Amino acid sequence: MMSNVEHLSATELDALLRFYADAGADEVMGVEPVDRFAAKETASKPAPQRTISSSPPSPVLAQKAAVVPDQSVADAATHLAAQANDLERLRDALSGFDGCNLKATARNLAFEGGRRDADIMIVGGAATRDDDANGVPFSGPDGVLLKNMFAAIDLDIVDQTYQALCVPWAPPGGGPPTPIHLNILKPFIIRQIELAAPKHLIIMGNVAAKHLIDPKRMILKLRGENFDLSFGDWNGIALVMHEPSYLREQPSAKRVTWHDLLAFKKQLTPG
Repeated sequence: MMSNVEHLSATELDALLRFYADAGADEVMGVEPVDRFAAKETASKPAPQRTISSSPPSPVLAQKAAVVPDQSVADAATHLAAQANDLERLRDALSGFDGCNLKATARNLAFEGGRRDADIMIVGGAATRDDDANGVPFSGPDGVLLKNMFAAIDLDIVDQTYQALCVPWAPPGGGPPTPIHLNILKPFIIRQIELAAPKHLIIMGNVAAKHLIDPKRMILKLRGENFDLSFGDWNGIALVMHEPSYLREQPSAKRVTWHDLLAFKKQLTPG
């Protein structure tokens, strides 16, 4: 499967290996065929006894082991988030937090984007592969669409908004985060909103809307509405909108999103 790789550069080889990993390939295939039935017969023979080493596990393996969440993990997240007095310390606390096993498979922490002192804060669901590659929320095609959406109402996404995610590490395979991941990391996004103290909050997508507003209602029932929210010392109104990834999959939803953007622009310039 990888016989003709001599001409590839180190970067290309790394990209190829990542492709195989993302595709779920976990076994090396040789040139000669393998008789799987014969392999099963051989495997049925009793294996020779081995001496079990009492040495501690490799630090690398220990770091990659999956974390089983419990109350102590949740308490640690709550404590770390509460101890952070500014966004830089919160970023450091989250970066050093090992209570979420998504960290072991992610390349980068997509903690924030835009300007920390912006009046508008946008909160999305989980980091995507592009976010993971760049270490910034709403990267790649999603970021391009988001930029164009706000440019349509005369807002610069880089200079006039601050962006964050409920889950800043990308789930493997680009899938959605589990409720366990969301609940473990909730103290951090709550604290991030509190420290950013935006004048206007936009919650984008089904994951973020259900997580931060109402777990029993889907985005189709929540979008376009304003909600009075309170996170720590922060109190304000949040508008729910579709996220860019959904709009790229469902272009017909851009019509209602345009109305949501116009309504938001009106909030910025009342009267």
